[in-house]
Amino acid sequence: MLTGKELSAEILRRTRSPMTPEELWNYAVKNGLDEDTSVKGKTPWRTLGAQIYDDISKRPETTQFCIESRKPTRFYLKGETFKESTEEAVVEKSGIKEKGLHPYLVSFVKNDPHFYCYSKTIREGTASSKYLKQNQWMYPDIVGVHYPFEDDYDSTAYELFENLKQNSVRIYSFELKLSITTSDVRQFYFQAISNSSWANEGYLVAKNIDDDAVEELRSLNSSFGIGVIKLDLENVAQSEILFPSKVRLSLDEEVVSKLAKNGDFRTFISRVNKSIKARDVNVIDYDEVLDDETLNCRSK
Repeated sequence: MLTGKELSAEILRRTRSPMTPEELWNYAVKNGLDEDTSVKGKTPWRTLGAQIYDDISKRPETTQFCIESRKPTRFYLKGETFKESTEEAVVEKSGIKEKGLHPYLVSFVKNDPHFYCYSKTIREGTASSKYLKQNQWMYPDIVGVHYPFEDDYDSTAYELFENLKQNSVRIYSFELKLSITTSDVRQFYFQAISNSSWANEGYLVAKNIDDDAVEELRSLNSSFGIGVIKLDLENVAQSEILFPSKVRLSLDEEVVSKLAKNGDFRTFISRVNKSIKARDVNVIDYDEVLDDETLNCRSK
């Protein structure tokens, strides 16, 4: 019987292509190799990934495995050559890159009644060089803001809410991914915790989410409170909040101060302050909200 490490090596020799643990296991099942291994259980792909990671960390000089990419994590064998980066191949097959999801989320959160918010894309490269190595886990992809003065309230009622400190401005944080699988669900979720839990509401957003990953996200959401949104590129209005975010009544002041070292985030804060003082929003201060026709053309 093959160990998980031996099974993985055999599959990588056959395919000569970097693969995630889940892709390795799917190949094994499709080709009957799952019957020749001691790896069993409800999530055998996790066992494969764990054995490969263990081999790399404990035997860096002698291991035959290498890491090709981390979003998601894919492995290949030392000395093997392959035609193209698997990460690039995934982008080509899906027809869209991660940053291409931004206009769809911007449109969804501007029109969905749960949010009704204006959005701003945060470019990691505009941060202070002191924080560049932390950017992936520090800055969200998009931040958003909902202004209560745009709600359909009577002006006198709104003034009462303000005096009572109710219905205040709400800040949202969004981390985007092309897809979430069982092999990377925890990595992506904890990344979203790292860069989104400072906001009133934080969300992990993806175009594709595996069914098994949904169950894991349900458990993580219950424990940690970051919400999950599944984007529908064919009909953005049909995008779904799978799990709502836990609401923080106040922002994490220390984290917001650190985030302000990023030029885009600092600009976002300034625009929010300006809009609150004027009780008016200038739409050019935020990401453009594209119409459905334009979005549909992009998704084809």
